[in-house]
Amino acid sequence: MNNDNQSTLLSFIIGAAAGVAAGMLLAPYSGTESRRKIAESANDLADKVGNQWGDTAEKLSGYVDSAVTAVTGAVNKAEKSASDVAANATNRPATTTPTTSGSSQF
Repeated sequence: MNNDNQSTLLSFIIGAAAGVAAGMLLAPYSGTESRRKIAESANDLADKVGNQWGDTAEKLSGYVDSAVTAVTGAVNKAEKSASDVAANATNRPATTTPTTSGSSQF
């Protein structure tokens, strides 16, 4: 990490710590009440994150299902095309190169 990034990170950490300290000193609630409110907020945040995670997982599952369907269709189409090519190749009469008199094929 270069010095600018370290300085910025250190400033952020110091600012966050100062904010927490100021919030604790100036809080209009007792310590017990503040801790209860913090716990409630943390639980609410955890619920929101959990709900968002579930929604994201559902969407991702849908995308995976769509991709699997598309790939399966493409594979089936490729297999059919390959089978058709193989069938056409075996049904063709053998071709020979006509030779003219007096010429060599070597």
